[in-house]
Amino acid sequence: MKPSKAGTAAVLRSEDFKVAKGRPQLAVTGVAPVANDGNALELLLVFDDAASPYLQGEIPEIGRFITDQRANTLVGLAWLHAAGAEMAVLPTVDHKRAIQACTRRMTRQLDLMYF
Repeated sequence: MKPSKAGTAAVLRSEDFKVAKGRPQLAVTGVAPVANDGNALELLLVFDDAASPYLQGEIPEIGRFITDQRANTLVGLAWLHAAGAEMAVLPTVDHKRAIQACTRRMTRQLDLMYF
């Protein structure tokens, strides 16, 4: 799925998701938007280390996305790499901390590529 640059949210369909338990891929039978009912939401943003250099210019947009979440939304960040996954920030309502961790991690990954 390609991101929308038109300022509108992309419409996600069940075929945009891949879910696996063990080895076989499972069918996604439906996707429903999260209701804006005031209940707390837990959001985990997962980035691939290989994409970090390409996402460097998107840090302000990622920050805005995190900032735009409701105050009671827990935001966590994780990075995928060859050896597995690494949690950079456990889900927290401290959105500023999540944005800072994202910026630090992407900047550090870019620095490692050039040294």
